[in-house]
Amino acid sequence: FAVVEGGNATRSVFQLTASDGDATSPNNRVSYEIDSFIEAPLPGSPFRIDAATGVVYLSRTLDRETRDLLWLTVRAEDGGLPTMFGRTNVTVVVLDSNDHFPVFRQP
Repeated sequence: FAVVEGGNATRSVFQLTASDGDATSPNNRVSYEIDSFIEAPLPGSPFRIDAATGVVYLSRTLDRETRDLLWLTVRAEDGGLPTMFGRTNVTVVVLDSNDHFPVFRQP
């Protein structure tokens, strides 16, 4: 996925979708969570996920000059007993925006 840096820190940026082959609820009801996030040296994930829809939102503004690639693992689980789950790794490319002014260097 690709996300443009800056902008509203609460905007939706992409959606993940998983399906479950079971025929009835709750066995086929899927919920989502961010299982892990890698962004050394900055702590905490800049993403949050809607557990019911899989829509991923920013929880803070991204800055490409600080970090241009982000990695997270998302877990999808069903509502059955025992709970069944799957994981996917997501790479997010932070795209540049025109957010810096030209600077003159004095001769």
